[in-house]
Amino acid sequence: MRSWFPRSLCLTVCLLAAALPASAQIGGGGASLFITPSARADGMGRAFVSLADDPSAMFWNPAGLGFIEHPEAMTNYAKLVPGLADDVFHLYLAYIAHSQNWGTFGGSITYLSYGKSTISAADPTSGEAESLGTFTSYELAPMLSFGTALSHDLAIGFSVKLLYVDLAPHYALVESGVATSKDVNGTGTSVAVDFGALARHTVKIGQSQLELGAGAVVQNLGPSISFVDQANKDPLPRNYILGVSTRLHLQPGTSVALAVNMQKYIIPTGSDTIPGEPIHWHLGAEVVAANTLAGRVGFIHDPGGEISAMTYGLGILINKLQLDFASVPQAYDQRVKKFSLTVKF
Repeated sequence: MRSWFPRSLCLTVCLLAAALPASAQIGGGGASLFITPSARADGMGRAFVSLADDPSAMFWNPAGLGFIEHPEAMTNYAKLVPGLADDVFHLYLAYIAHSQNWGTFGGSITYLSYGKSTISAADPTSGEAESLGTFTSYELAPMLSFGTALSHDLAIGFSVKLLYVDLAPHYALVESGVATSKDVNGTGTSVAVDFGALARHTVKIGQSQLELGAGAVVQNLGPSISFVDQANKDPLPRNYILGVSTRLHLQPGTSVALAVNMQKYIIPTGSDTIPGEPIHWHLGAEVVAANTLAGRVGFIHDPGGEISAMTYGLGILINKLQLDFASVPQAYDQRVKKFSLTVKF
């Protein structure tokens, strides 16, 4: 008698419970849409919607692209459940380019690995487990973005993303008894769009400049995704974020920034939103010294995910290269380390 153990299903539950803090998120489909792609933003408590001034703006607020007038590339990497599964990780690659007549275009791709799983069968004679093969579960989310400045102080933008989820081969799900062969599919797809707006205004204070920012974005508007069981669909993590920020430029290359975000999930269940879905608060600060070293600190208050904890980050800037590190909280008092590399051309 065969017994099947598709480990990807266990890792899926583990990742959603540990790496994704909000209770509403656990009810949503497409884990890769939850995971933030910037160590800099993570170090600032993810209070980044009103800053959005690097390639990760495609995720945070595509309107921020409208204020960027030079090409940039970025990559971000994080192990999501360190110590439990080294092959469960998040990888983000992005590139943006400016057009003088239109605005700034961007493209990115997110790869979320759930790790490799082994399909086993019990030998009918000895009872020992026998490996019948392996497979890798993953999500892939390519995205195209555009942002343009309507004036010196106002920009708008949008992102279009495709979500592809491959949890397990069809035969593994059938043999595992998850459901019958007629209603099981180990893959799922969906599309989603984001819309954002960003306002910035700079005032002179003596020899310094004070930059004020306000941003708003609505994310992941799109059809629900169905994977594993075609009879049930999970909504995408639709949400909106409002944020304000201030950045004081003390002298060229030296600045202090403060930011706060308010985030609300609007995942529907039928015709209503999830009852009592709480507001998430994100606060952050960044100090940049001599355009060389950056220190960051933040705070995430997520009642649904039972997270109220500090974030920390560092950045090193060398000419046109920027290396960022962040330590961010997760559920069950765990922390995750994230690394980003940004190149300006």
